[in-house]
Amino acid sequence: MNEAGLTVTFHISESGYNELLSVHWGEDPNPSSHQQSAFQWTSFYGDLPIMQTISGLTFMNFFGRFPNIRVMSV
Repeated sequence: MNEAGLTVTFHISESGYNELLSVHWGEDPNPSSHQQSAFQWTSFYGDLPIMQTISGLTFMNFFGRFPNIRVMSV
């Protein structure tokens, strides 16, 4: 991938966080995407997974090790 200079795209999706963490907050662990509470949406489905992904790539020096791979979040 690095040699090809590919762009990797991330998109919001089910991260598995709902199933792992919702029960600890008294929420349904397997709601459909349209039946999640506001808490589940913001904490487990929306921003948090992509924030952790991008920060992991950044702080673990992914871009230093693979300088030709570009990342895009949509």
